[in-house]
Amino acid sequence: MTKEEFRQLFEAALETAAKNAEQRLGQSIPHCYRVQLHGAKHAGDLMTIDEAVNALYLGEDRFYRIIDVAITGVSSQFSTAFVRASAHQPSSFEDTWNEPPGSGPFKQLIAEEITIMGMAP
Repeated sequence: MTKEEFRQLFEAALETAAKNAEQRLGQSIPHCYRVQLHGAKHAGDLMTIDEAVNALYLGEDRFYRIIDVAITGVSSQFSTAFVRASAHQPSSFEDTWNEPPGSGPFKQLIAEEITIMGMAP
């Protein structure tokens, strides 16, 4: 898998997380993302999608087994995505989470609380 293909898979995971958050909140949220990265040598650092892809992409045949994704905060301009790479030994793509099939290492979580800043309820 190329870095660009990985990026597309990650962006699809972010879109799914946004849809999950919209369902939970009962309202639309911005589909412009900030990533709060945990794991992959980061401790909750806030970054762009490009920076997150650079940290999470290990190579064409080596992947974090599970990368959790959930929207944890929204503002009028951005949605903040909690993203956490598991501490498992990296593996081939075939040995990643992949539920539902085709999602690769990206595992959807639903945040118990989603912080809303500067948006009308």
